[in-house]
Amino acid sequence: DMLLGVDMTRDPALVTPVRQGFIALIPYMRIHGGKSASVLERLLSLLHCFPLPMDPEAPGASDTAVLRRRVAGSSVKIGEALAQHLAPLATQVEAMVRQMVNEGKVSPEETAHLYELLFLLAGASSSTSGPSDSE
Repeated sequence: DMLLGVDMTRDPALVTPVRQGFIALIPYMRIHGGKSASVLERLLSLLHCFPLPMDPEAPGASDTAVLRRRVAGSSVKIGEALAQHLAPLATQVEAMVRQMVNEGKVSPEETAHLYELLFLLAGASSSTSGPSDSE
């Protein structure tokens, strides 16, 4: 992500205002359903780019914590709005979430948001696939 020649991928103070706009993209994502997947993947990848701060008092730690909270919260809002579009990604998103949780890369609050996202995608996936033969 380059904006005006500034690498924003590592500075949470610069990234946060830009990433807040993800929720504003929901109408666009509804129209262009196929691109929703890449937006969600990029959003979740920010949790890898900005690891949990080891020292909450370190410079930038509070900006990183805010960014991570917004990423996790935005992923749920996008999942609520676009569950049908994103349902095919449920397995891929589950693998990402499982890896982050197993490696301790997410806080308990972020974990709750990510599990909520998985629940939304799984629910949409089961409703789009219809009843199974055994039902």
